[in-house]
Amino acid sequence: MNIIIYLEYFSFRRAPFQITTDEDFLYLSKQHSKAMAYMDYAVSQQGGFVIITGEIGSGKTILLKRMIRRFNKKATCINLSFTNLDGEELFQYVAEEAGIDVINESKVGLIFSLKKYFFDRLKSGKPSVLIIDESQNLSSENLEDLRMLAGLEVKDRPLLRVVMLGQPEFMVSVNRSEQLKQRVKLHYHLSGLNEVEVSKYIDHRLMIAGSDGSDIFPADVVKVIYQYSRGIPRLINKICDALLLCAFIEERKYTLRSDIDEVSGDLMISKPSEVLPSDIMDSNKCLNLNGIISESDSIDRVVYALESINKNLEKLANSLNVKEEVS
Repeated sequence: MNIIIYLEYFSFRRAPFQITTDEDFLYLSKQHSKAMAYMDYAVSQQGGFVIITGEIGSGKTILLKRMIRRFNKKATCINLSFTNLDGEELFQYVAEEAGIDVINESKVGLIFSLKKYFFDRLKSGKPSVLIIDESQNLSSENLEDLRMLAGLEVKDRPLLRVVMLGQPEFMVSVNRSEQLKQRVKLHYHLSGLNEVEVSKYIDHRLMIAGSDGSDIFPADVVKVIYQYSRGIPRLINKICDALLLCAFIEERKYTLRSDIDEVSGDLMISKPSEVLPSDIMDSNKCLNLNGIISESDSIDRVVYALESINKNLEKLANSLNVKEEVS
C-alpha cells in the first residue's frame, strides 16, 4: 500500500504517528516539561549527575535530541548512544565522540587527554556535557569510570556535566554505589501519560501533521487507546497508526474502538485485561521513583507522612471532644 495515498486520504502533510523519534512532534506534558527542566539544569550547573528514567518508549530520547539542539551553541555536547562497553572502551568512546586525537591510549593517558579537552572547552565558554542514553546497560566498571570523569577538577572547578537517561532498572545500579549516588543532583522518572494527556498528545501530533483531527479519534476510541497503551507515547503511536490504516482500508474518516481489539495481536500489544498483576506492581513502583534515590529516603518519607496523618487525626479528635463538651 502506498503511504502517500494514506496521507492524502486524511489530508496529512506528514505521517503523524511514526515510531521513529521526530523532535518536531514533541509533546511537552507536565512530566516531560519537568524532565527537560532538569536536563537544562544539568547543562547550566557545574558538576554532578542528572538522571532521567522511564519505560521504553516514554519519550526520553526525544527530550535528549531537543536538549542537544537547544544547547549545541552554548555547550559541548558529547552524546553516547551505545553503552555495551568493556574496560577502557568508555574513555575511548568519549574521546572519539569529542574528536580528540589521543596519543597515549592507556587509561591514564585517556584520562589526561579528556581532562585537558574539558578544561580547554570550559575556558572557551562552552562547558562539556556528557549525555548518555540507555544507561541501564552500563557495567559497574563503566559507572565507576563515569564517576571518575565527573570528578575531574581544575582549581576546584568541575570540568564535566553529566546527563544520564535509562530504563527504571538503572536506579538499582545507582543505588549500589554510595559514591555515585551522592553525585546525583536530580532524578526524575517519566511514567505514562494520563487519559487527558493522551487525548492532547494525539491532537498535538495530528495538528503538526496538518489536520485538526477533531473527528478522527472520538473520545471513546481515545479512552481505549489510553487503556491499551498505558500512556506510553510509542505505544500510542503504534495503535493510532494502525487505526488510521484500518479506517483508510474501510474508507472511513474516523476510527473505531472495535478495531483496537482486532489489531492488538498484530501490534503485539496486550489487552488491558491481560496485564499481569506483577506488571501493575512494577508500574506503581515506577510512579514512586521520582525524587527517591535510596530505599532509606523512601522509608523516611513514609514515616514522615504517617506522623503527619497521626497529628491531623489527633487535632480532629481534640476538636470533636471540645465540641462534645460544649454541647
